[in-house]
Amino acid sequence: MHVPSQDYVSQNRLPLEYGTYATIQYDAVERAFCFCYLNGWEYDLHQFYQCWRNCSIETCLHILFHGSIDDKCVAICVIAWSGYEHTQTVLAPFLESSSPKERWCATFCLKDIGMLQHHSVLCHMLTEFLPSKDNPMPLPIDDLLWFDVRRYWVILALRDVPTIEVAPSLRKALIQQIEAEYYMTYVQSYAHYFEDSICYELGFRGVFGAIAGMELRESYRDLFYANMAVGCYDSEVGMYQWYGTDAIEPLMYENKYRRHLNRIMNEKFGLDEEVANGICSSYYDNVDARNALSDLDKEGRIKQRGQWSDD
Repeated sequence: MHVPSQDYVSQNRLPLEYGTYATIQYDAVERAFCFCYLNGWEYDLHQFYQCWRNCSIETCLHILFHGSIDDKCVAICVIAWSGYEHTQTVLAPFLESSSPKERWCATFCLKDIGMLQHHSVLCHMLTEFLPSKDNPMPLPIDDLLWFDVRRYWVILALRDVPTIEVAPSLRKALIQQIEAEYYMTYVQSYAHYFEDSICYELGFRGVFGAIAGMELRESYRDLFYANMAVGCYDSEVGMYQWYGTDAIEPLMYENKYRRHLNRIMNEKFGLDEEVANGICSSYYDNVDARNALSDLDKEGRIKQRGQWSDD
């Protein structure tokens, strides 16, 4: 998954690229296409230039009124990240756009440049378009994936909001995401990553009672304990290195880190050393167990998979 550089995160910036280390310096146009299209954005950049010839501020302002939704999203990002002096005035109306993509892009960008006045819209985005029993497919699959991939970035965007204001929304998002899994018939790896990222953030913020009272299956519970402990550890040592589950391995399996995680799980969750050790040792077994459980609906039946699935 995305690996933000330390400087990038410390400046409260959003991810530049998906699937690579964010060490390359991007201009506003490249960054906009990275954000809107992720991997393979160079092809979309080429298509954009074939249609519009350039990506100047003047062209982007024109696109806001005459372009497709996808082109408008690019234009929103370019305008915000180019330092255009009237950015807030131009992009503010898109916070209420009838297009969810335009609204999300405007929200992310205005937050990124310090011009978003209310963080409540970000808290709403944590759970927007999650499947439910009454609406298992709130958007076409391609659109759902677009939002699922970027949902994790909302957590990053909320980092500078006081914990007392954001913790209830993070807990609510975790509960709703777990419930949404029962109704998801498309790829769920992003959902699991979102769950783990929320738990990391709760641990980083010291909200250790967040999962109390939740009815969690064992693999979910132990993964959440582990990710919260990693977040707490990173907070203690002044780091922010949530790069995905692959980067957790040294923390789980190297003794110099494990003793810290054991201590945290003992102090914060009341788990003895044997149980804490077991949670660390079984991390990837629990990942596999959660993957298997996500194939089942709420009645324990195997779900029918859609076009985009983990299979």
